Amino acid sequence: MYPLQKAEEKCFQISFNPHQHIIPEDLIFGRHVSEDQQHNNNNNYGVNNNNLPNIRRRRKLHHQLTTHLDNLHASGGVSDLDHNAKIMHRERERQRRQEMGSLYMSLRTLLPLEFIKGKRAISDQMNGAVNYIKHQKKKIKEIEAKRDELKKLDDNNWNRFEKSRGQTPICSFKISSFGGGLEIVITTSGFNGFPLSRILKVVVEQGLDVISCSSSSVNEKSIHTVQMEVRDLTSLDLPQLEKKLTEAVPLLRPVIDQQC
Repeated sequence: MYPLQKAEEKCFQISFNPHQHIIPEDLIFGRHVSEDQQHNNNNNYGVNNNNLPNIRRRRKLHHQLTTHLDNLHASGGVSDLDHNAKIMHRERERQRRQEMGSLYMSLRTLLPLEFIKGKRAISDQMNGAVNYIKHQKKKIKEIEAKRDELKKLDDNNWNRFEKSRGQTPICSFKISSFGGGLEIVITTSGFNGFPLSRILKVVVEQGLDVISCSSSSVNEKSIHTVQMEVRDLTSLDLPQLEKKLTEAVPLLRPVIDQQC
């Protein structure tokens, strides 16, 4: 019984010896057999000696590419530039939207309620602003037309009044001296609202100092008196002053000894 057990142990040990199948003749060429076996084992694991150069080339290219990307990242390469450009673009766009929002808000405060009432969309509010601008332009043109019409009407009234009275001139002025100064007396008949401010403007432009100005009515005539202080009467050009007064009020005529 025991010899059989020893034989079984020997068989068990033989089954786990990888070189037990080599015959004595092969032991002479043991080195070559080992190399062939190693070659076969490499083939069994999928390693082909013909593909080794390609594998080495791929590994070299992968290493070079990895090194290049690391250098770009370390030196602020293309990826960082693109990232910074995107950040700057977003910031500019955010600022632009804020400015546009402020402008829209300012515009809404300038528009009357009837032009933006019930309009929440910005496009609708912009259309309301356009309509308001057109409305204002139309009103300005209407006011300008009324102004021109009033000017024509005023001139026509003066001309008709002058023809009906048959007197020329119907509005006169006289310049005379008093106490070291000058006095302008303007007499009008049947005319209300004489532009006395134009006379005062001419006087000031000529370098004269107005010391008094008064108006009164006598027998349907209006008398306006302007007194001025003159430092040197000899240096004053009276004809030039009369010309400026008639240019300021075209219907005004100078007289010497008579008033209308």
